[in-house]
Amino acid sequence: MHRSIGWGLRRALPAVLVVIAGLAGAADARADEPPAPGPSPSSPAAAEPSPEPTEPPAPAKVTVSLTKPPALAEAGKKAYVRGVVSGEPGAKVHAEAWNGDSWVRVASAASHAKTGAFTLRLRHKEAKVGTVRYRVVTESSVGTRKSEKFTLERLGWRAKITPTKKSEVTHTYRKGCSVGPGKLSTITMSYRGYDGLLHTGVLIVHKDVARKVRDAFKEAFEGGFRVYRMDNPDLWKGNDIKIMKANNTSAYNCRKVTGNPSKVSPHSFGRSIDVNPAQNPYLVGGTWYPSATYGKDRPEGVTGMLYKDGPMVKALEKRGFRWYSGWDWHHFQK
Repeated sequence: MHRSIGWGLRRALPAVLVVIAGLAGAADARADEPPAPGPSPSSPAAAEPSPEPTEPPAPAKVTVSLTKPPALAEAGKKAYVRGVVSGEPGAKVHAEAWNGDSWVRVASAASHAKTGAFTLRLRHKEAKVGTVRYRVVTESSVGTRKSEKFTLERLGWRAKITPTKKSEVTHTYRKGCSVGPGKLSTITMSYRGYDGLLHTGVLIVHKDVARKVRDAFKEAFEGGFRVYRMDNPDLWKGNDIKIMKANNTSAYNCRKVTGNPSKVSPHSFGRSIDVNPAQNPYLVGGTWYPSATYGKDRPEGVTGMLYKDGPMVKALEKRGFRWYSGWDWHHFQK
């Protein structure tokens, strides 16, 4: 049996050697061939992956906002508008006024470099009474930006004389008074208060003296005289003591003389005016109304106090009013 196996191997060996030789030849052939080219660095397979495309940054959002733009200012006085440039602090801002045909630039400034805050003076027609339309603009890196528009009214001394209505003398006119609404005029006019600001007040006087009173108060206003308040005495139901305590300047009031009820007050005829009673008190029966503070002591420089050479005294005396100085300091009568 061993002899049979050995003989079989001898018969198969040549075929095996042929197979081995063939494999070796194939390997040698492959070794002689140039290597297959790999992917080049520039080929898609070798390139780094491209980043996703990015959109350009959005332009900054720039706005101009105002902080309580002024609505009123006195003619001749400075007025300002304040606000903030958002999105581009440091941008230059301009106040523009409408002149009826176009917007004109009246002031410029740089907004704050960090906060964008700005302040601009409103100079257009600064000294004139009337209204002006304004806006604020900025020339930013993304274009012109504009604020909302606003209107500034410049105030000055103004007055209007109208016939007095019955409703205006509900408590100051009484049955039996010789002068009633039909003989009275209501002067609605400006005055400068103790706070230095303009206010609007009312004086009711006889219609025959209305223009003289108006002109006298205008002259006193322009001379710098100040009035504490000027309200219709009806507010106190015609009570003279309360009117004086309120330091109210007033005229018509059909009543009896305070401190002497047997006499009719000259205010009943609409030709008398009381000015700033607290600084110019009234003496009757040994009592000063509303107080004795300035009854005998009349120092210089007291706001609202009447002086011989002061603007209110001069303006009223020029027009025929007598000043009852010395005891009824606040009273003028024609």
